[in-house]
Amino acid sequence: MNLRTSRVMQLYWALIAPLVKLDHQSIRHELSSEEYRLFLSMSKIDQYHSFRVYQTVLRLLDGYESSDECNHHRNTNFDTKHVSALKKAALLHDIGRKDGDLPILQKVWVVVQDYQLKKKPASEQRAIKQMIFETEQPPYRFTYYFHPQKSKKRLEQITDDATLLFLVEQHHTSIEQLHSEGFSEIDVCLLQFLQRADELN
Repeated sequence: MNLRTSRVMQLYWALIAPLVKLDHQSIRHELSSEEYRLFLSMSKIDQYHSFRVYQTVLRLLDGYESSDECNHHRNTNFDTKHVSALKKAALLHDIGRKDGDLPILQKVWVVVQDYQLKKKPASEQRAIKQMIFETEQPPYRFTYYFHPQKSKKRLEQITDDATLLFLVEQHHTSIEQLHSEGFSEIDVCLLQFLQRADELN
């Protein structure tokens, strides 16, 4: 799925999200009561997206789809804690975007702005993002770029699961960067499953 198709599908799913009934029994089965409250704090759109990511992770782990980047590690190589952290991360990776933080029209607009930003030199991109990070302005762009860090911060209040916190914080970080920074192979592999599922939804 190319980027343009992905964006069209994301818009379609966002529009139908209010009409979709989620399987909250499955969600509650994966999450603690505190984690479930964080899940519910997201907008209906983000809840639906996260549930779709969770369903895709299950398919990837069960082998109905393959992860080209990580197929030397199948789910049998992961222990129960790894699999649990991955499923939770699928459901909770966007909790840094609380309901009302990023309405759909702002989400569309910030994607357009991000497309324009990526045309600029890398040094200018970094400077602009650093300014957004330091000022937290405009709020919708801060949420768009830095919601992984916000997600981790919210989760840290209720869990010390290092794998879950890693997956949530790094879910938009390139695999090449993580390899260069010396993160463990198993964590990077788990992240590839999460990123693949996120890309497909």
